[in-house]
Amino acid sequence: MVDITPPKATSSEWIIWKTADSLELKAKNDFFYPDLTLRVVRILRQEWSQFVGLADWQPLLNLRTLQCSLEESIIAIALCEESMATLKLKEHIAVDVCSGKGLYSLLLSFLRPPRLQSIVMIERAAINWHPIHAANNIHDGRPRIEIWEKTNIHDYDNILERLLNLPFHLVVTGIHLCKQLSPAFCGLVNGLGGKCLMACLAPCCLPRICSNHNKGTLDRMDKDQVEDFKDISVLSVRLGDTINGRKTNKCMKRRMQDKDILSFKPTVAPVYSKNSDGNSLWCYFCHDPGHALQRCSLLGELCSEKQIQVRVAAQVTTSDCPIAVVRTRSMTNLPSLVALDLSPVFQESMDSDMSPFKRYCEILSTSLQHRSMVKVVDVPLENSSVHQQESLFLVIGTYEMPQ
Repeated sequence: MVDITPPKATSSEWIIWKTADSLELKAKNDFFYPDLTLRVVRILRQEWSQFVGLADWQPLLNLRTLQCSLEESIIAIALCEESMATLKLKEHIAVDVCSGKGLYSLLLSFLRPPRLQSIVMIERAAINWHPIHAANNIHDGRPRIEIWEKTNIHDYDNILERLLNLPFHLVVTGIHLCKQLSPAFCGLVNGLGGKCLMACLAPCCLPRICSNHNKGTLDRMDKDQVEDFKDISVLSVRLGDTINGRKTNKCMKRRMQDKDILSFKPTVAPVYSKNSDGNSLWCYFCHDPGHALQRCSLLGELCSEKQIQVRVAAQVTTSDCPIAVVRTRSMTNLPSLVALDLSPVFQESMDSDMSPFKRYCEILSTSLQHRSMVKVVDVPLENSSVHQQESLFLVIGTYEMPQ
């Protein structure tokens, strides 16, 4: 039998060398953050060269998209450094949300920013973390990297409590966050409040609620259909709660996760529920009047079993069956949310030069609470299949105590 497995690249063929040459050229010719980029080039050639050729490092340092990933990391670090320069620098912890293989965290550790105490990587998947552990075992005074694997940022209350219990202020970064992860990131920043010194977010793509409705879809709609589209184009983002509010929400989640809520599966789930006046319509789960239960973005964050439980509770709450009503639990103490109307993403983009993705980023930026500055930055990255739809970063400034 013929072995068709491609030969492994020798250390001299690893992409890291081409990446270093390309970044050096880009820093000198295109003025791509020249000081920071040349520091990164030195790290690649001098400090990371000791790992080249090692099998456990190949998935990271011989990555096909290594240059693109490093460029995104360089931009995020540069934007954070620029914002931090205006602050009275404090000891802080860097939080890398949805960190993937940990390239951003590893690079940040080797750059050794001043007063950075440690780095926390948050990742849902279980990945081969050998490069991170190996780097931590090199005792050269760099900030250590702590890995929170199998951690889902949609598990809002638990992850927020862990972050608030860290001993220093936080600088939170999320690079290449897809669909619902970007709104979840914004909700996390809102929940952290003054604990978060600043944040930087690079959304990857439009959420599903937008991608299901493109320009061609709107062109085929009549006026009434467009109005109906507005009702379902609502994205919910968490707002910050008080400590007592967070405890209340945790109790709410425990009630929702209780297996005794209901034991049967609904055949039909109501689209809307009615308020006490019998007229107004609202989403049963988040109480938002702007969308139906099936369109609730927070409901989609739950596993299928929990979604069934919520739909059952909604069904029996609006039914006349006294036994079913008795078996439901209280659904009060719901989380604080802001509802973002995303219908302008395509409607207004058709009448202006602003792309749907940039319009979405602008709308998403309005969900951030009590921040001195929130801006959408167009950064110097070439658009390609490995970058987000456009090269846009959200830079989130310092927290301002509400009056």
